[in-house]
Amino acid sequence: MPILSVTVLSSLLALASPPAAAPPPAAAANPGQVRIYRCVSSRGAVALQDHPCRQGQQQILERQRPQDPPPATRPPRLPDAVPAPAAAAPPPTAPTRVIVVNSQPLFECITPEGERYTADDGQGNPRWVPGPLVPVFIGSGGGHGRPQRPHRPPSAPDAPQRPLHAHPGGHGVATAVLAAGGQWVRDSCQQLTRQEACQALGEQRWELIGRYNSALSSEREQLVRQQRRVEERMARQPCGP
Repeated sequence: MPILSVTVLSSLLALASPPAAAPPPAAAANPGQVRIYRCVSSRGAVALQDHPCRQGQQQILERQRPQDPPPATRPPRLPDAVPAPAAAAPPPTAPTRVIVVNSQPLFECITPEGERYTADDGQGNPRWVPGPLVPVFIGSGGGHGRPQRPHRPPSAPDAPQRPLHAHPGGHGVATAVLAAGGQWVRDSCQQLTRQEACQALGEQRWELIGRYNSALSSEREQLVRQQRRVEERMARQPCGP
């Protein structure tokens, strides 16, 4: 019984005595950090504080002290943009001159014998076509009366001249057969297309070149002039490559 009384008395004295003062919090090793105490009570409540716990379990946490962000630096002001110089106007271009060359027509003509040739004006070569043959009596001068003259076509460089066929007749009169008149006609011609004209001119040019190689020296000058006229005619057509 005396032992129990001593135990109770010791407990009462312990409760009556003031609790021991908690040691002062240790300074954080880094001034930029803060020490936080995590205290858990007998009921399980968790409390975070900046001073040590009085009783129960405790846990020390060190965290970075929040700091104000550094003042925002204002970016340097860029110089005002210099406007780009205006593009120089292109130099004035010279006016374009378009030369339109109208092709000169070319015609192909055919002779009565079937020979073909070309002409620029569409008019074929003229030729004299005699009329029907009639007998003509020509006096010999020994008879009476004035002698008759034969009827001839108009003079022309290429008009056919028919010879007189004299036959002895009575009373000094001779007979001849002559054409009774006639007329000038031209060969028929037809206009060629541009392609046909260029082909015909090209054939003429090559024909003149072939004749030049085998011609005499006295004939070559004339062939050269003809070839130049054909080439000038091809340029006026025009006959491209």
